[in-house]
Amino acid sequence: MSLGELVSCPVEPDFDPLTPEFLADPFAVMHSLPLVDWELVAAKAADRGDDFTSALLAIHDERPDQLTQEEIASILFSVSFAGHETTNYLIGNALRRLLEVPSRWEEVIPTRR
Repeated sequence: MSLGELVSCPVEPDFDPLTPEFLADPFAVMHSLPLVDWELVAAKAADRGDDFTSALLAIHDERPDQLTQEEIASILFSVSFAGHETTNYLIGNALRRLLEVPSRWEEVIPTRR
């Protein structure tokens, strides 16, 4: 299941983080993602489904003072980037450990001779 399916986003984000546009202004690209678009929250408020966004909106309906639609949009934004930092650190640390001892790297990536 993709994140788009979890929140019932009609369109998967389609961007490559290595494009010149993204590298020039990553925050503009992130803010243009449909997952954090107010239209998604508004659309789901009008047409509920079996998804995370609708579940958050149900909580909002029961207690609007404890969970606002603005907070729902913020949660969706946070969830859309969850796990990226830990994955980044895992890959970086694995590479660092492999490169600390050349024989480790050689076991994983044999040098062609």
